[in-house]
Amino acid sequence: MFTISSLLPYLKGKLFDTKHIILYIAQNFYFVAIGILSYTHYYTSFISIAPFIAMVTNFIVLGLTYRKDGVLNNVSLSLVIAWVTLCIGIEFDAHVIPILWAIQSTLLLYLWRRLNNPIFKVGFIALVPFFIISLCINWSNYIFNETHYALIFNPIFTSSSFVFICSIINIYLIKDFQDTERIFGFNLYSAKNIFSIVSILFMYLGLLFEIIYQTDKYFSAHFVAGIALLYSIYFISIILMFNRAFNINTYTKYSLGINNFGLMLIYPLIIQIHSEILLENQPLSYYIFYLLYVIPFGYFSYQFFNQSEFRLLKKNQFNQWFVFIVSAFIISYELFNFYMIVSTSRNDLQTFNHHETIYRMVILPIVWAIMGFALINFGYRKGEKNLPLMGFGLFGLIVIKLYVIDVWEMSNGLRVISFIVLGMLILLTSFMYQKLKRVFNQLFEAQDEKKGES
Repeated sequence: MFTISSLLPYLKGKLFDTKHIILYIAQNFYFVAIGILSYTHYYTSFISIAPFIAMVTNFIVLGLTYRKDGVLNNVSLSLVIAWVTLCIGIEFDAHVIPILWAIQSTLLLYLWRRLNNPIFKVGFIALVPFFIISLCINWSNYIFNETHYALIFNPIFTSSSFVFICSIINIYLIKDFQDTERIFGFNLYSAKNIFSIVSILFMYLGLLFEIIYQTDKYFSAHFVAGIALLYSIYFISIILMFNRAFNINTYTKYSLGINNFGLMLIYPLIIQIHSEILLENQPLSYYIFYLLYVIPFGYFSYQFFNQSEFRLLKKNQFNQWFVFIVSAFIISYELFNFYMIVSTSRNDLQTFNHHETIYRMVILPIVWAIMGFALINFGYRKGEKNLPLMGFGLFGLIVIKLYVIDVWEMSNGLRVISFIVLGMLILLTSFMYQKLKRVFNQLFEAQDEKKGES
């Protein structure tokens, strides 16, 4: 009866209007929701019969309206796709409510794009909070439900996968949103960016919770945290590489870039791979897996220093120094990991501590000195004003480390010699800085004049 009543304009030879479209979609969702609840109360097999009936009905309407009523044809086509998707999800034992909201959100955006009626866009915006609540309830089953779920084909992951697919489609459909959308009398600023971020979060969290749940049974807590961080690094890297496709604005892009460098800073500290392999007897393959984060680190470090894509980020002093600190730490720490794994036997705590001391007191200052010279030379060649300062900062850090930390582990004679050398180094560094400062200032002033003339 509901279907016939909502199809009355078509049966009378009239075109579909907005109120009949809403009525037709609403009765479809009402029939499916009530049908699933009623059917599952009595039966346990072929639970998808309600959306299957709705799919067949809309397929018939699709055939009847082909080349006759474009509006009704678009609506029925989108509903056929929606109910086929829901049938597949239910048969894989997915949770119905999140999939329903996901399908409905995509359906509303699709109809808005096809029919250019703002009411569907408003409906999508109003639906988002309910979508978030249903997903949070769905994901909470990982924590509060004691049921052991299979690796991939489990209800929570299957429903999250459907949400993932719908979110990708939504991001594509959202690209025509305005920067400011008006909903219920209020202006919603940065609407396209906000809803793109929300869709990205749906995708990110669905996979994150599954990874944590499945790895928690096999690895230690800090290694599970490391795996989650590695996933986050790669997820953000993909978003940044395809930022235009994901509809994120410049501010969001650079915020994600800085956060990604922050995750790369935390990641090696969480895993402690040298201890895992040498003291916990983990296989060497763990080290290969652990090093996967070096790929996005190398790529984005190169982009930051060489590509104009990151020019706005490079103008910010904090961002430059933060990326420098992260880069210096990762290079130093990964050389430390490699040195320890190559030179130390397993379960030999005495040798482990001895090699750790050698790296800290001898090798690390050499590494910093090489990096300092490289930064000064690179800054001179590229005309980057801050890079020479970073190089001098590394030399200063060597001096501070030597005379604040390492000196107390030396004998009295070595301490006296070291302080004499310290005085000489301070005088030499001061002389070099004053001389090179004039050279760099002249160089950068000449470059600024050339840029001004061009």
